Amino acid sequence: MRASSIAASGMSQAADRFARASERLVRAVSAGDETDALDARMDQMEAETEFKANAESRRVADETMGALLDILV
Repeated sequence: MRASSIAASGMSQAADRFARASERLVRAVSAGDETDALDARMDQMEAETEFKANAESRRVADETMGALLDILV
């Protein structure tokens, strides 16, 4: 199902973005760079929101497919 695979891809991209932001956050905190630390934390929060949105999209796509299969069977 295309919608489900698109959502899964979005979840993977969001997880990667979160990991990169986490690495930036650790480096910024270690260097005492508050501005970059805040930017990295904001990136983490955005990636988390993206992940949750894609997870919900995938859930709805799977639920819809299940409903369609129930109708056909």
